[in-house]
Amino acid sequence: MNFQPRISIITITRDNARGLERTLASVVGQSMQPYEHIIVDGMSTDSTDMVLSRDIASHAIICHCEPRGVYDAINKGIEKATGDIIGLLHAGDTFTSTDILEKITHTFITEPSLDFTFGDIHFARPDNTRVIRYYSAKDYRPEDIAEGFSPPHPSLYIKADVQRRIGLYKTHYKVSADFEMFARLFSDNTLRWKYMPMDMVTMTPGGLSSRLIHRLYTHNHERLMAFSENNIKSSYWHILKHYLKVLKSYTSHPDTP
Repeated sequence: MNFQPRISIITITRDNARGLERTLASVVGQSMQPYEHIIVDGMSTDSTDMVLSRDIASHAIICHCEPRGVYDAINKGIEKATGDIIGLLHAGDTFTSTDILEKITHTFITEPSLDFTFGDIHFARPDNTRVIRYYSAKDYRPEDIAEGFSPPHPSLYIKADVQRRIGLYKTHYKVSADFEMFARLFSDNTLRWKYMPMDMVTMTPGGLSSRLIHRLYTHNHERLMAFSENNIKSSYWHILKHYLKVLKSYTSHPDTP
């Protein structure tokens, strides 16, 4: 019997009603059906409840929980997921085209031994189509993780049984549990992965891990933690190399998403 995967999409949100609306519309607009959409709301105090009460959210599984951090919210979504493949699309972010889930599903069907996949993303303001940054994993190699460079996290799609086997996101990380997750994945030589050459997600600028103090100190400190926890040889000076790739992502990107 051919593997016919069902994707669980996890959206975490807190006080971002306008962004959540964009994300819901993007998920509903996908050509691939069916899917499972899980929304984890950290007890928002804005108009999020109003957005979630509309027809556009009627397809979603909604979970309200005390705000205990981004990665705790992601974990709650993973624990509720019943699909064969798990992916993330945070409030405010959107799929770059209507056939993203269809292409991901096709990839897992045609390559049933695949454990996880990832692609490219770009950053643009909600009211402007101009690409601010194009974050590509085109030339990614697993050894790049030792330089502090990982594929774009919003493009990660992983089989649910693999996610259960390797574990949830580590909540003692403030901003880099996604990096540690990639470190864990690439440290397991039994896992099979593939880069998908496509722009998968449009992200809005900002966010906890993009603030300067986190990028220059907290993020790098937590990268070193990830290396230690996954027996990866590296150093603080070694991971500074990845900033060359970051700079390139701002200066070199397609003319259109």
